Amino acid sequence: MKFVGLSLLALVLIGCSSSAKKLEGVPEPRLSDDKYSELIESHTKKDERYDGLQNLYHLHVTILNSKVNGARIDRIRYFNRLDQEKSSQMREKSFQEMSAYAQYFVSYYSPDKDLQKLPNMWNFYLEHNGVKYEGKVRHVTKRSFEIRRLYPHIDRWSKPYIIEFPIPMSEVEKNPSTFIMTGAAGTSQFTFSPSL
Repeated sequence: MKFVGLSLLALVLIGCSSSAKKLEGVPEPRLSDDKYSELIESHTKKDERYDGLQNLYHLHVTILNSKVNGARIDRIRYFNRLDQEKSSQMREKSFQEMSAYAQYFVSYYSPDKDLQKLPNMWNFYLEHNGVKYEGKVRHVTKRSFEIRRLYPHIDRWSKPYIIEFPIPMSEVEKNPSTFIMTGAAGTSQFTFSPSL
């Protein structure tokens, strides 16, 4: 009996130690898990809407500015063990997208079947320097576990989206901008300051 107990303890300790191993040959991300979570949280706004006691929707919006994108790409590189060439290609692609679009990561949940389809029920706008830009909705199809590692606020019921606006992120980073989601069920809007 004593031997069985010691064997189980040894298995537990071995299992715990092997899960904490670093990925060999892959440099650690520049930000620790805690610092990365803080960065994402500081660049994320949220809203929950109710009609009386009935929950209409939960919404989280993360601005994908240069600071967030750099940290996000660094995480993806680490998770997927990308070599320098693939990591550079990913950074270049991100830079090209940011020079053409302002992107926001949106996690959205509604228990109401009529409100569950984000592109069909809602319109998205970005107000920047007195100009209103219409957003294009793109569903994110990455593995849900990877999405939760990149955006710690998303839960298993929320659906991930990218909202793109036809203005370079470098322009959006210079002045405050307001992200707007509006439709028959209500309006949520968030102002992102350039100091983020």
